[in-house]
Amino acid sequence: MTLKAHLPVGLITKLSLEDAIILRDKKYRINNMIVDLMTGAVNFVLISDWLTNEEWSAAGSSVTNYNFDATGGSFNFLVSVGRDSYVEIDAPNSPVFVVPSISLPATITTSQTLGITVPVNNTGADRTQIITLRYYNSSSNLVFTQTIYVIQSASDGFLLMESGDFLLLENLGQIET
Repeated sequence: MTLKAHLPVGLITKLSLEDAIILRDKKYRINNMIVDLMTGAVNFVLISDWLTNEEWSAAGSSVTNYNFDATGGSFNFLVSVGRDSYVEIDAPNSPVFVVPSISLPATITTSQTLGITVPVNNTGADRTQIITLRYYNSSSNLVFTQTIYVIQSASDGFLLMESGDFLLLENLGQIET
């Protein structure tokens, strides 16, 4: 289950991945949360605290897209690991162009931030990187699958040499088409 909420910064800083949220008399554990400190928006991925093992495995999945222009950039993704559980993070699909903050593939047992850096795209082609996270409960049953798509557009409007580098003017500015 996903939930979006706007919370005061004071409350956001007190939230822990060990906390539970009660909605309509049902208790949920925080499996993942993405926080925008500028707006106070928090996107929660919640898992029902009362599911049987069979229901855990059918809990679901979600997809998150991060779009970048040719200049690249970076983002941080909070990987929340619940009590007595773990998360497997696959290596990105090939060819790899993103730079993760931790060596992938990885299995993590404590909550941490996964940083992703997207370098400049001077290939002349759009590109997509896929990173899959699989969340498991204490019984090693698959609970949730999170798929991250990093989508980067190609550089437009500049002449490229055969090597993929930009043709430059004497003042090192790029030649526009």
